[in-house]
Amino acid sequence: METLYQTSVPLEVQNRKNVHLATSDCLVITCYLWGVLHFSETLKAKHQLAQSLFPNFLEYSRFVRRCNALLPSIQVIRQPEDIAALEIAKVMMVDEPAALDDGIAYLPFEFFERYNVVKSTPFYLEFMNKKASKGSAVQHLAEKLSFDLDEVMAIGYEENDRSMLEVAGCPVVMENGKSELKKIAKSVTKSNAKSGVAYAINEWVLKDYQD
Repeated sequence: METLYQTSVPLEVQNRKNVHLATSDCLVITCYLWGVLHFSETLKAKHQLAQSLFPNFLEYSRFVRRCNALLPSIQVIRQPEDIAALEIAKVMMVDEPAALDDGIAYLPFEFFERYNVVKSTPFYLEFMNKKASKGSAVQHLAEKLSFDLDEVMAIGYEENDRSMLEVAGCPVVMENGKSELKKIAKSVTKSNAKSGVAYAINEWVLKDYQD
């Protein structure tokens, strides 16, 4: 999947990541290409597109086999009314940051009342059930474990972390996190490149027990 990413994504987009691809990144790319191929209106168009993405038929065959093994639940939806019968946990859009921001600006207010709309990275825009958020998950877990929320530390860096940072008694934001999130943080830890999560746990959790 790494090779597929390198051969199908523009160099300027690759350079923005500047990190080794995680499994989740590979799956997103796989889902995207799998969807593009299946949305081809004719078999001829599908084969032409496949040939432009893969150097030879053997690589294409391997890709199809891996998709069938990794992504057995993919469904191709061609008509909007087909979605009504599905139970969807999350919808994600992947695009340039400016394009996503423009799209958000045009969303009607009622949309935000019905769904959680967050950017999990500059390139990912997510739509979820209003009850589905990291904040509600933290609240549920704290209740199950009999913790007061004042005893909970939450560490985040992107906009989809906001809800859990707002409910936790000790909200911590990574040094490379969003500036808007740092305004609601109790502390700012080091960046992820400098093991910021480990630093936060050592400094503001374990240190009290070591003294």
